[in-house]
Order: sequence, then structure tokens, then C-alpha cells
Amino acid sequence: MSTIGFDLDGVLADQTVLKVQKFKELYGLNLERWQVSSNVIDDYVPDKTIRRAVGKISGTTPHQEFVESATPDYLSALVQEGYQLHLVSRRGKSEEGIRSGYETIETLDLRRFFKDRINFCVTDDEKVRLLRQISCQWFIDDRVEVVDQLVGEIENPVLYDPFSLVEKGYVTPHNSVTVVKSLSLIQNLARGLK
Repeated sequence: MSTIGFDLDGVLADQTVLKVQKFKELYGLNLERWQVSSNVIDDYVPDKTIRRAVGKISGTTPHQEFVESATPDYLSALVQEGYQLHLVSRRGKSEEGIRSGYETIETLDLRRFFKDRINFCVTDDEKVRLLRQISCQWFIDDRVEVVDQLVGEIENPVLYDPFSLVEKGYVTPHNSVTVVKSLSLIQNLARGLK
């Protein structure tokens, strides 16, 4: 059985709307959703204290929307084709963050796709170890540093890039990383290597 793993925030659940709102509300910064992506936010919010403050709010707030509204359809199709789905997300040590992760899963009704295959990790290294342990063949994350770390660790690291940051030259993943702009492409990619 082929195994496909997904990160939560930024891949399934949208966190950019909340971040844009909080940067404006708390710090008067007018940012676009793509500018608060974890891959480029340092360039648009150079103050680490501000980034951390908004990141903490985002990490402890249950998210209400999918990045792509059709995400449940994509996940359902993968399950129907026999893929085993895992959710593996880094939430740090914060009990509040883990609780909000589970609340996001319930709000978005994601448990039906992942069942008991939901794992929250403290660090990215722990995430990599867990993905190796479950023999994850595909893993989709929105952070370049995570997918680059997965090269050589799992068969198919995938960068989810809904804002086309790679195409626009803002980020450059390792050349072994597959880049997708929509989760709709995961099914076709996985079929090709099944």
C-alpha cells in the first residue's frame, strides 16, 4: 500500500488569512497572503519578535479554512484509490498548539481521511524520523527547508507551492524535490509511481 503524508498548516489548513489580519491589526503591516508564507516571511517581516508573536497566535488558533476548497475531494479520491494517508505536522512543545492542531482537524473534518494516523512533532528532525519510520513514500509540505531535508530520506518529497514562489524565483528547492501548485496533482504523481 502506498503511503502519502501531509503537513497540516499551509498545506491542508490555511493560516495566511489569519496572519495577514494579525500583522495589520497588531503592527500596521499591509501584507499579501503569499508574503506571510514561511518560505519568504523573513524578507517581508524582518523583525523576528513580530514574526514570533504572530506565529504564536497562528500556531495556537484553530484554522477554519482549507488552502484549497477542494482539498476534501482530493483526499477522498486518494483514500478511495487505496492510498494510506498520514498527517505529520510540527507543532513544537506547546500544548496549546497541539490542541489547536486537533481543533483544526475537527473543524475541517480531516480525521475521516487520516483516522489514527495523525502525529504532531516537536522538531523537523522528529518529523523526518517519523516519516522514515512509517515508510512514507510521498510527503507534502509547504516549507522548502523541510522538503529539502527529506531528500534521500523518503522516496518523494513534494513542495506544495500554491503561491508559485518557485516559478517566480523567490525560493529554490533541491532539484530532487517535486513542486506542485495544487493538491489535485498529488493523485496523478502518486499513480505514476504506484
